[in-house]
Amino acid sequence: MQRRRCLVLAALALLMSVRSDRADEPVQRLPEEYDFQKNWNLEMLGVRHVWDLGQSPRVVVAVVDTGVDTSHEDLVANIWEDKSLGPEHYGPNYVDPRMDPRDDVGHGTHMAGIIAAASNGKYTVGVNFDAQIMAVKAFRSRDIETKGDVKNLINGIRWAADHKADVINCSLGFVIDNIKKDKADGGGVIDGPTKKELLDDLERTLIYAGSKGAVVVAAAGNESHRNLDVDPFYPAAFTRNETLRDVVISVAAIDSKGNPYEQSSSGYKTVDIAAPGKDIASLWPGNLDPTEGVLRIESGTSQAAAHVSGAVSLILARSGPGARPAPAEIKRRLLKGASRSPKRLERLNRDGIQVNLGFLATQSEPLRYVPGPELALKPSWAHDVLRAPSRPTGTGLPEMLAQKMGKWKEWLNRGGRPGGRRADSDSEKLLAYEFVAGTKLPNYAAVDAKLVFTSPPPALLLEGIAFLWHNDGETGDPVYRQLEFMACEQNLVGKPPALDNVIKKMRIDSGDSLLIVLRFWSKDGKSLPKELSCYEAKLELGPVEAPCADTRPNKNGGKL
Repeated sequence: MQRRRCLVLAALALLMSVRSDRADEPVQRLPEEYDFQKNWNLEMLGVRHVWDLGQSPRVVVAVVDTGVDTSHEDLVANIWEDKSLGPEHYGPNYVDPRMDPRDDVGHGTHMAGIIAAASNGKYTVGVNFDAQIMAVKAFRSRDIETKGDVKNLINGIRWAADHKADVINCSLGFVIDNIKKDKADGGGVIDGPTKKELLDDLERTLIYAGSKGAVVVAAAGNESHRNLDVDPFYPAAFTRNETLRDVVISVAAIDSKGNPYEQSSSGYKTVDIAAPGKDIASLWPGNLDPTEGVLRIESGTSQAAAHVSGAVSLILARSGPGARPAPAEIKRRLLKGASRSPKRLERLNRDGIQVNLGFLATQSEPLRYVPGPELALKPSWAHDVLRAPSRPTGTGLPEMLAQKMGKWKEWLNRGGRPGGRRADSDSEKLLAYEFVAGTKLPNYAAVDAKLVFTSPPPALLLEGIAFLWHNDGETGDPVYRQLEFMACEQNLVGKPPALDNVIKKMRIDSGDSLLIVLRFWSKDGKSLPKELSCYEAKLELGPVEAPCADTRPNKNGGKL
């Protein structure tokens, strides 16, 4: 009888630990490796109450780091594979492209364990034990020291975005003034122009990742004297950038009592949130240190960032199947649901907030998102349209808008492009798109927009600018607001003609006008088509929460 009882209990334990491979099959269990004291960090996040709700295992978290031990017992079931290259292709290795993204340092594996260690009864469990880890090996050590290291970070983020990572974890960062030349270039600190080039390249890459729908989580650094507001640590300090504020989440660290981790960097305006980062037990490659085994305790904002990446993946998992909320919405929910301790955590960030996922447990069912309305756009040559007397003021491009357009206005005054040639005759073109919201279009607040071309333009989209305006109810004067246009340097040749999340947090009301100006360029120097039909496009708003679906209009179009 005793033996039969043991067999039954063993069978039940096995059933509880089996991972579901079906995206629509909820996972409802408290992992058996979960220990209320050992896993104080997870208790602080409030994740065990979320686990009982069930979640999709299809959220992909890229760990851009020193690699990942893809064969670790607690990770092997949750490792993402690049199926386009066949089995056992887990991601790139920018340190040694001939090798897989194996971790010969340990840092990346530690992050991966915090995020997504599997629930299999082995060692520990991750914040989202059904997330998939995309391994991107970008560094040979824990420090980003050289120009090549920064380039690897940039390449790793772009690769992850291109391969549809939902979350990109960057638990390593750098101070630009400390970056040195590569050994092949003689060493020494890089010069000013090179610093600007690297930061501009990283900024464009983060914008690109955001346009692909990825949330980038970055560690604030482990120097208690460093205030990121005045002494930036990248990429975390990019939260100061208006365009990237909704893409990057900057993370400081706290201890088991909720106090600031003594070595954590801070930033009143720059750091978004705090998370557990002191004495965190997580996975370690067993071949690196046999005395440590496969677990190790580490501290730092690296660990804090990994907790936030896991939390973000849980928020995404609770969004349900289909369309996913944009990075801005994910960040808004994370910060809105956070616990607030202004006095205790005021050293770390302005609002004194730390991660708390308890708000997810109050949802009766996963959030559902559906596409918003489509706005039909017709292109015209920017040079002709913006100088026409039919604009709202009747005098061509309104001066208020012209002042904000800066270099764009200079190009238009030269004839439509840099260099003075018209925008309808050579390899570089400026096109204008406009939509006027009809009375049937309900108000949409803080929705993102996807730009979809009728056919792929044979060109590179260099950059764009977008504005909304409406007539003031009292004065009748036009009121303008510049929108965040996220797409830049997008090669559209031969690719699916859709750019996700090109405009962030767009509020469009009945009677509003939308103006988008895009700059196209032919990389081979050949003339681009003169037919405007080659540049036709539409905007798809959303996704919006399902409860809004009943008020969505049918397709509404507008033309110049």
